[in-house]
Amino acid sequence: MTPTWVRTELMSRITHGHRETDPASAGRDSERGLAEMTPTWVRTELMSRIADGHRETDPASAGRDSDLGKISELEGESRPKVLLVEDDGVIAHMYELGLALNGYPVRLASSGEMALSETSEDSPPDVIVLDLDLPAMSGLQMLDELRHRPATIHVPVIVLSNSDVDFSEAYRRGATQCHPKYQTTPQVLVDYIQGAVHGPA
Repeated sequence: MTPTWVRTELMSRITHGHRETDPASAGRDSERGLAEMTPTWVRTELMSRIADGHRETDPASAGRDSDLGKISELEGESRPKVLLVEDDGVIAHMYELGLALNGYPVRLASSGEMALSETSEDSPPDVIVLDLDLPAMSGLQMLDELRHRPATIHVPVIVLSNSDVDFSEAYRRGATQCHPKYQTTPQVLVDYIQGAVHGPA
């Protein structure tokens, strides 16, 4: 359903670690987010599917839903709560949509400090998706904090990064999984989360 150019632009941001270098346009970009990049009808339909649990009943068009991820509703099974730590708003929104379409409740944090405040609440996440390249507190520093807090010491942490140079250190500090971000589509992330929470299929 989502036009190819939209998906291409989103994955391009992941692959190239896009950051706006012009301060004047950076502000406009942060305000704009995905709004000007994604047509209104796409956003409306995606959010409608999340809100209404939409299922396509026409077999001829059912195949188109695979682009949005596999939406599954196993009766009586609750999805793990996901804390997504990502400072690029466009990438965070893409993953958030993919997870929400698969029934996962998602909380977003754009920095390590914000993420740690989320983990200190009464209802900590069941799994954390962590970008290593964060402002101020790095992803590696956040891993140290998570593994020294009783509430998160055993919470699976899935590390995503455009560079694998820190993966060995991330594992040493307690990461559950490490994956290249540029190879991680929203549906692939769902598979990673399922493996981290439930073990390999």
